[in-house]
Amino acid sequence: MSAIFHDLRDACYFPKIVQGQPEQIDWSMYENMSACTLKFIAEVFAQVEQQLSLEQQNRTGKFFIALGRLGWKLFAICAHSRAFRTAIDALNDTDWDSILTLIDEEKRSIEIFARSRDLDWRGILLPYAGDQWPGLEEALTPDINLATGHPHHIVQTEDGGLRQPVFPWTEDGELQSSMHGNFLHPSFPDETAPAGKRNENFRKCFLCLKNTCEFNGVVMPKPLESDIWSMEWTTQKRDEDGTTCYKYYPNIIVDPTRLGSWTRYSNHHCDQNNARPIPAVVGDRPFLGFITLRDISVFEEVTITYGPNYWIGRGCKCGGVKCVSLLKTQLDQINVFI
Repeated sequence: MSAIFHDLRDACYFPKIVQGQPEQIDWSMYENMSACTLKFIAEVFAQVEQQLSLEQQNRTGKFFIALGRLGWKLFAICAHSRAFRTAIDALNDTDWDSILTLIDEEKRSIEIFARSRDLDWRGILLPYAGDQWPGLEEALTPDINLATGHPHHIVQTEDGGLRQPVFPWTEDGELQSSMHGNFLHPSFPDETAPAGKRNENFRKCFLCLKNTCEFNGVVMPKPLESDIWSMEWTTQKRDEDGTTCYKYYPNIIVDPTRLGSWTRYSNHHCDQNNARPIPAVVGDRPFLGFITLRDISVFEEVTITYGPNYWIGRGCKCGGVKCVSLLKTQLDQINVFI
C-alpha cells in the first residue's frame, strides 16, 4: 500500500513538472510511465471483453474480478501505480485478495488523495468510452474538482463526506491556510491521506463544536520507523492565549486554527500515542517536531498527547487506561507543553 501511494504521488506531480519546466525533464521516464499505464489498461479491456463473452460462472479473470470489486474509477486510479500493476500480475490469489481487501477498505482515502492532487485517471479510460462496458459510462460522469487548492484543504468526515477546514466552523468561517515543508527535515515528504474519521467517543471538538469531530485526525500513507524526526507541526505565532492554542514556551503560542501544516489534525490519546511533540523555534517561527515513539504502519492514525494542562476543565474520552479524566486530583496548569 505504501508503494501504491508513492507511485500515485509521482503520477500526480510528474505531469505538473513536465508542464512547468519541460527542458529539465527526463522525457524517457515520463513516456515510460505513460506507456506502461496505457498498455496495462489495454490488457484490462481485452480481458474484460473476453470475460463478458463467457457464462457468469466462468468469469474468473484476475483483472475482471479486481475491476468488479474496485469499480472503474478506483481501478483506473490504482492503474497509475507500478506497484499495483506488478502485484496483480505477480502475487498469488491469496496475497492479491488481501491487497484488494485493503484497497477496498481505504478506497475513499485513495480516491480523495488522487483527486485532490489532480490525477488524470479518466484519460486512460476515455478512449474506451461506450455503453458496451458495464458501469464505465457512469464512472466517467464529471465530479467536483477537488484540485483547486492545497490538498490538505480537503478533510474527510466519518460518513465519507468531505469538508473544508474553516475557522470558526460556521458558514462565514474563513478557510485555513496550509503550510508545507519541514525546517529540520526538508527531504521528508509533506503528504498524508485525507484527514478525518474521528472516533465518536472523543470529547467535543472546540473547532466544529461537535462530539463527533469532522475535522481532526490524520493517517499515514507510508510506514514510519521508530525514533525518527518524522514531521513538524508548523503554525503561526500568537502573543495571547486561546482555548484552541498550545502554549509551550514563554510568550509563544502555537495556534493551529487558521494556519498550519497537516500535523494540526493530529488527535490526542493519553497512553496509545505513537508520536511525541518536541517544541522548537526557528527565528520567530515556533513549531513542534514530532518524534515517533514506535513504528507506525500504513493507514495507522498518528496520535500525540496534548499535555495535562489542555485537559484542565475538560473531559478526555480517549478510553485509555492512563486517561487524564480518570485522575482524582486536578493537575495544576503549566506553561510548558509536554
